Amino acid sequence: MQGILLQIIAAVFAIFALSRAYLRFKERKLSSFAFIFWFAVWIVGMVLVLIPQLATEVARIVGIGRGVDVVVYASIAVLFYMVFRIYIKIEDTQKQITEMARQIALKPRPKNNP
Repeated sequence: MQGILLQIIAAVFAIFALSRAYLRFKERKLSSFAFIFWFAVWIVGMVLVLIPQLATEVARIVGIGRGVDVVVYASIAVLFYMVFRIYIKIEDTQKQITEMARQIALKPRPKNNP
C-alpha cells in the first residue's frame, strides 16, 4: 500500500512538472529543445515510477545490478550535463559583461564646459 501511495505522489509530481514546463514553453521562456528535454525527463520518470520492472529490465540489459542503480547513474549523468551547460552559459555571460565594461570604459566622455 505504501509503494502505491509513493507511486501516485511521484506521478502527480511529474504531471505538475510537465505542466510547468509546458506553461514556460507556451510563454516562450523555454526553447523547443529544452521543452522536449524536460518533457522526456518527466515522462521517463513517470513511466519508471509506475512500472519499476522496466528499470530492472534496463539494468539487466546494461549489466547493472538493480533498476534503481540505473536510475541513479542516469540521473547523475544528466545532472553533470546540466551543470556543464550552466558553466558554459556563465562563462559566456562573464565574457559579455567584460566586453561591455571594456567598451563603456573606453567610450569617450564629453567634456564639461563651466
